[in-house]
Parts: sequence; C-alpha cells; structure tokens
Amino acid sequence: MKKFVKGNLETIVEDDDRRIPAYLKNGWKEAEYTPKPQTEAEQRMDKAMEEVLERRGKKSKRPVEDKKVNDAIAATEAAHTEGEPVDDGLIKGGK
Repeated sequence: MKKFVKGNLETIVEDDDRRIPAYLKNGWKEAEYTPKPQTEAEQRMDKAMEEVLERRGKKSKRPVEDKKVNDAIAATEAAHTEGEPVDDGLIKGGK
C-alpha cells in the first residue's frame, strides 16, 4: 500500500495501482504509510474472504460485487455477535 498527500487531502492505494504516475504528475507527494491494526471483525472478514477466494481459485483480494459472499459475511458476523455455542451432542463435555 502507498499513501499520497496533497495539501489536506490524502489517499491510500495498492502498490500496483495504475493511477500512481498520475498522482505524482499532478503534485501528490508520497508519504509514509503505516497500516492501522485490524479489529477482530476485520480479521474475521479477511479470513472469510481468503477462504472464499481460495475455494473459487481466484487471485484478486476482494470481489467488488458478490451478493453470495456479502450475504455469507453478514451471516457470519451476525452469528458471531448474537450466537451462543449450541450443544449438538458432538461437543465432548467433561462427563
């Protein structure tokens, strides 16, 4: 990731973004980029996206518009925040 600054404006782009030469040509200055730490929810979402893309054999980081993926992520988040472990008889207890 690269960060560019022009006055009060700043933008962050991928390292191979095709617009980088245009930014530099138009007076944007490259600045140091330090990514902020991910929240637990962001880490879960990234893991879910990696699993989906791995199963599909895709190399892109994130699909732009994919309703099934977005629905699966929303369902996973809802289950994680609202759900409680359910004893389905497969969990070995201390008995």
